[in-house]
Amino acid sequence: MKVCLLGEKAFLDLTPIIHDQFPDTIFNTIEPLTSKIIDNMDLFISYGYRHIIKKEMLNRMNRPPINLHISLLPWNRGADPNLWSWIDNTPKGVTIHLMDSELDKGEIIAQRQIEMDTTYTLATSYERLCKEMERLFKENWLSIRFNNFKTFPTMGSYHASKDKESLNLTDGWNTPVSMLVRFK
Repeated sequence: MKVCLLGEKAFLDLTPIIHDQFPDTIFNTIEPLTSKIIDNMDLFISYGYRHIIKKEMLNRMNRPPINLHISLLPWNRGADPNLWSWIDNTPKGVTIHLMDSELDKGEIIAQRQIEMDTTYTLATSYERLCKEMERLFKENWLSIRFNNFKTFPTMGSYHASKDKESLNLTDGWNTPVSMLVRFK
């Protein structure tokens, strides 16, 4: 099977999991997809990929691509889901879902809610979510690879990257999440 990992995070964190059981051919890109790439791959897995895949490209794929999203969908679709889960006081978690033409609205394959408290920073809570995502992916890799899973629908909130500009996060990703409570 030829697997295309979309995003630097996907290549760094998912390659060992994928190669653990099968000698799949893995290709990685952080660039926008081209028709040539789409036509030569069997499966696409996105994790931290910063480009929206247009509907015409999605329609060319052999099967819907898989997205790994560090929020408990339907909450916090879009950019910076960890940040917005603290600001909006929504459940924290990780979700694996099918990609479709609407951003982070594809049907859910698997998800896990993660309990965290205000002793975290944005950076440490992000690290925790990433570790949980890798664990969830590893648990579901075989069903994803063999396209043998059930899904359920999702809906929810959405934030763009520019939404965080008004927050004045003076410590950036080292901001203690307890400081975000005031935005509730």
